[in-house]
Amino acid sequence: MKAERQWWWVVTGISIGIGYCTYGIVYSYGVFFGAIQAEFHTSAVVTGWVQSLCLACSQLFSILGQMLVRRFGFFCVITTATISYAICLLLSSVVPSVSYLYLTYGIGVGITVAISTKPALQLVLEWVPIQSRMRATGLATIGSTIGLLTLSPLIETVLTHVGWRWTFRICSGFVFIVALIAATLLYVTLTKTQDTTTDSKQTDSKDGEAASEVSQREVLYFPEMWIFATMLVIVSCAQGFTMINLVDFATKSGFTLEQGALVLSVNGGAEVVGKIILALFLDKLPFPKILIWPNACIVSSVICVLILYVNSFKALLIVSTVLGLMKAVFNSTGMGVAAELFGHRYRPSTSTIASAPCGLGFLFAALVGGYSYDLTGSYESALYACSGMFFICCILSLSTLIWQKMCAVERFQYTNTKQTRRDETKDCYAKLNIIEDKTLPSQNATQI
Repeated sequence: MKAERQWWWVVTGISIGIGYCTYGIVYSYGVFFGAIQAEFHTSAVVTGWVQSLCLACSQLFSILGQMLVRRFGFFCVITTATISYAICLLLSSVVPSVSYLYLTYGIGVGITVAISTKPALQLVLEWVPIQSRMRATGLATIGSTIGLLTLSPLIETVLTHVGWRWTFRICSGFVFIVALIAATLLYVTLTKTQDTTTDSKQTDSKDGEAASEVSQREVLYFPEMWIFATMLVIVSCAQGFTMINLVDFATKSGFTLEQGALVLSVNGGAEVVGKIILALFLDKLPFPKILIWPNACIVSSVICVLILYVNSFKALLIVSTVLGLMKAVFNSTGMGVAAELFGHRYRPSTSTIASAPCGLGFLFAALVGGYSYDLTGSYESALYACSGMFFICCILSLSTLIWQKMCAVERFQYTNTKQTRRDETKDCYAKLNIIEDKTLPSQNATQI
């Protein structure tokens, strides 16, 4: 266990690097949006659905990544998925129509993102000390936002000079190089810690699988779980506008593509800052972490209306910054909030609870902005719809906590958060003591 804790920073760095190149390119799809739409002469819905399908698969297939890890291990799954991601990008650069993009980018890239990033995050959560769970989650997910911050202006520059097809090919080569570096570091890390952690890992995995089978079934009967999942579906659908249509909205509002890419980059930069702040201070907050969500939803709801009255580029940058800060709350605290909401016993289920609903929300995200522009010629109705969805999510987030506090007191985890963490830590150390006690008789027999 000590060996793991000495290396968990390296594992976190690997997760950041993989998220940087995979999600960084995916989140920059808005830069490709106009070029793809112009070449294939497609509507906003058809072009945006490519990104919606990709984002949906990146969440829905996270369960598949966990299953593959149990069968083949972290190194094999993460390395193979990241290289496959590069191959899917390369195939996307030679498609003759947008229909093939649904297969190579929407499904191919989406699935490989899920199978590469989710196991990497799972590896971080397994190795990180319990008292730093929220901090580790925030740091491990920050790579995707840094990718959006730095890659979107670079992609816009390359796309302007060589077109979107060659830009995909260059991105494919970049991801392949990152995959080789991550595979080398991951192999060295797992090799150095294998001898000291094999026995405890095998015991923990057996206990975890048994607990997961019970938790996955039992948690489905919790009403607050369905309220929380519904909230995630709606908030993901509302977030989809910034990931799919924000750049197109800027260009349709009279700004240049370069300015639209800068707006997207600023949005990513604000999200980075928000994730860093959350990683540093979220674990220290003395109230339930889900209470951050209604505040973020209200602010996002107001911003979606205010953006319609923005006339200057500086004001658009300010609005994009605020949206980025709110995205940091939605994208980095979901899994941690779910783990805190349902407790240590149901931790194997929290990844599914936090990922699958987001996938469903992203699947329908293109409809919000796409149909709005195709039917009316503007994104005004889409932004009003997003504002309403954020307001509904504010009500649902509060309802989740109120239901658990009033109707499921035995699952309410927030009366003494520090004590809960101390209890979880004691459980882990007790498990380690049991493992050591089991190995003592064999050692004594060898000495005799």
